[in-house]
Amino acid sequence: MITGHNTDVEYKGQVYHVQTEDKGLNNPIIESLIYQKGKILGSKQTPYADLLEAGAGEKDIQERLESQHKRMLMDVRGGKYAPEGPPQFGENFVSKRRLDQVILEHLASSKGDERLEVIVQGPSDLVFGESAEVEVYVRTELTSKPLPKVAVSIRLARPGQDDMELFRGKTNREGKVVTTIALPECEDASAVLIVEATSKQAREEARMLVHRKRSEPVGEPVA
Repeated sequence: MITGHNTDVEYKGQVYHVQTEDKGLNNPIIESLIYQKGKILGSKQTPYADLLEAGAGEKDIQERLESQHKRMLMDVRGGKYAPEGPPQFGENFVSKRRLDQVILEHLASSKGDERLEVIVQGPSDLVFGESAEVEVYVRTELTSKPLPKVAVSIRLARPGQDDMELFRGKTNREGKVVTTIALPECEDASAVLIVEATSKQAREEARMLVHRKRSEPVGEPVA
């Protein structure tokens, strides 16, 4: 399964959402969208039919997807999608080094340690009253280095109620934690499952929608 990414990025006090996903083998395209307050500010589509023709597997597609997602994150942090437009080339620094190298070093110096990236794998449809196995991966955002011993919590956020904690633990040496959560019965139409990772230097979260169980269709009466 090809895992997409959703990341919130801040630039000059404004939060942008970067979403990258695989459109599937029937439409072999990796698509990234940049949102700000629900409005799409930019997009990028990259075909990967060449990988399929070369016999590449999911790992190769995943690597291309992750590379594109990181490129889009760097574009947002570089001001490309800001209302006033991107800063002029060379602003705030003078260097003969490659642009990507300078940006990475600038991010490291201004942010300290790399930001966390939280990747959640689980059922595509979370339903109240059911159990679900959830895999959480925590790694550095730009270099994809797994982060062990990072605190992970999973909680349910419902309208008008306090959050309900469903899990608390830490990642293993591979930056991974696996748990089965039991979602409570609930009459709300929907809620949000919040997966939060916290280290000494940073905190990031991922969110998934939880839905009310759909009513079973009523069959025709037997004559």
